[in-house]
Amino acid sequence: MWMDFSTIMLRKKGRLNPADCYRYLLILRGQGTFSSRQHQIQLSRHDMFTLRADESAECEPAGSGGILLGCIAIHDYKSRPEDMQLLPADTTDLVRQIFYMGLDTQDNPLPYYDSVNAAIHQLMFSALIACGMQSLTIHPKVFQVIQQINEHFMEVDYDIRPVLEETGYTVNHFRKVFQQETGVTPAGYLINRRMDRAAELFDQYKDRVPIKEISLRCGYQDPYYFSRQFKKTYGMSPKQYIKELSG
Repeated sequence: MWMDFSTIMLRKKGRLNPADCYRYLLILRGQGTFSSRQHQIQLSRHDMFTLRADESAECEPAGSGGILLGCIAIHDYKSRPEDMQLLPADTTDLVRQIFYMGLDTQDNPLPYYDSVNAAIHQLMFSALIACGMQSLTIHPKVFQVIQQINEHFMEVDYDIRPVLEETGYTVNHFRKVFQQETGVTPAGYLINRRMDRAAELFDQYKDRVPIKEISLRCGYQDPYYFSRQFKKTYGMSPKQYIKELSG
């Protein structure tokens, strides 16, 4: 078994063509809808999904920034029988770290990097297995709510409460279940998604797009409330964040 690491930039609707290996696709930037023969899933930053060998997927980015994918291709490895599998963002931290490490070292011509890359491949394989096991144990109702939030978090009028009520639990009880599974409440997860998106937009546009517009794109009608949430998350105001990016 060996791996290669690459990035794929999709700025408009496109297709991930079949390959001769099993692939993990990690969302490094952006978000969008991915469709295979049997599934359609909404993915956001740091989510990951799998594609079997010879399987393709259609991708439709949300917004003009497109989607940057990190591709982990596993060669000489028999594809597992599952269809497209979603691995949510809160399980992919270690995978992301190893991915960047592998991306940096795989083309190094120095001989001793062969053993370094072999170690990275083995570490990545272990991390992917652990990530898959973690995602499989997530509460199915929590998984559904995460999917709902991922799909609608940019909408200004999005109300999470009806989604929680549809789980069949009382809202207070489900909050506890959700927090046990993810480490945050549903409202906290929604805020994190919106703040991640805000940071992406500031990274992309810096001061070329008004903060009020960024606020709307992240689901906030009130830019002052948005700025307070942003500062609470990142420890600085949007203006300070933009200044640091520009400096």
